[in-house]
Amino acid sequence: MAFLELYNVRKSFGTVNAVESFNLQVERGELVSFLGPSGCGKTTTLRMIAGFELPTSGTVLINGKDFTYVPPNKRNIGMVFQSYALFPNMTVADNIGFGLRIAKQPSNEIKKRAEEMLALIHMSGLGNRYPYQLSGGQQQRVALARALAFSPQVLLLDEPLSALDAKIRVSLRSEIRSIQQKLGITTIYVTHDQEEALSLSDRVVVMNNGRMEQVGSPFEIYNFPKTEFVAQFVGTLNRLQAQVSDAVMGLLTVDGQSIQTKQSLEGFANGDAVTISLRPERVSFYNDVQKVNCLDCTIENIAFLGSIVRIQVRTGENMFYMDTFNNPFLELPKVGDKTKITFSAEAVLVLKQST
Repeated sequence: MAFLELYNVRKSFGTVNAVESFNLQVERGELVSFLGPSGCGKTTTLRMIAGFELPTSGTVLINGKDFTYVPPNKRNIGMVFQSYALFPNMTVADNIGFGLRIAKQPSNEIKKRAEEMLALIHMSGLGNRYPYQLSGGQQQRVALARALAFSPQVLLLDEPLSALDAKIRVSLRSEIRSIQQKLGITTIYVTHDQEEALSLSDRVVVMNNGRMEQVGSPFEIYNFPKTEFVAQFVGTLNRLQAQVSDAVMGLLTVDGQSIQTKQSLEGFANGDAVTISLRPERVSFYNDVQKVNCLDCTIENIAFLGSIVRIQVRTGENMFYMDTFNNPFLELPKVGDKTKITFSAEAVLVLKQST
């Protein structure tokens, strides 16, 4: 049995459906990210797990018990917010121990637990400081420690790193993942940052317009998107217009040139117009390695992006990118050159329209 379960959860605000038919089972100790653009319903779903919002319909189970209408203070759930929400008039140690004091734990136990949490977040010796004396990253560590201090059964994080600068985000998300794995706590992490979701998660739930578009491991979400929305939202994507030339053999035509996909084209008829996706890193020059698909193209632009070089190519009406790793001896064509590019049949995904 899954540890956290949501069955047919729906939330409406008047005539607006914020979340529709949400079904998810989360295993004990698993970290699952809700990923999607603003307004997609991810925070509303998180708030229903926390008890801050009540579902219009559906069921929320934690460890086999129905918590759908249980008040937030009775759910034993820790929550970390984007804004830190620390008490400015309390020291770091007092902020961490706040929930334990509310639960009327003995003062010596609170002090001991605060020291344990400070060690866990690598801030030992800073318990007497106040929030204004800390950096943004340190304040968010304290917020995390406070949420973990009373040993919650589920940890919820609502875009906890979005207020921090890029370098701190990268280091802190690594710390969050390390702490989560060390404690083995079941965690839901809300973010609109795809890199964050892919690097942190055991599984990712991609959401759009209140619906679950796809659920899977980061590897599955990135490499095998099931809908056009997922393919566009996660990673850099090439979208090409094509036609089905032989549905049985998996053959497609792109600007008069034939390519092949390993994906089943069941349900498509010969001559159907389709959209296919192709990740830039799956494309290479023909003279580097030859794969089953080969297209004649023209070099339109070359952009140096540090570790990679992004090359824009055109074939007929389709314009798309290919990425190649940078190295000091890399030989590149010039803008305007005619060349050939190649990619595997497995790299070609035929996209379904998002609902």
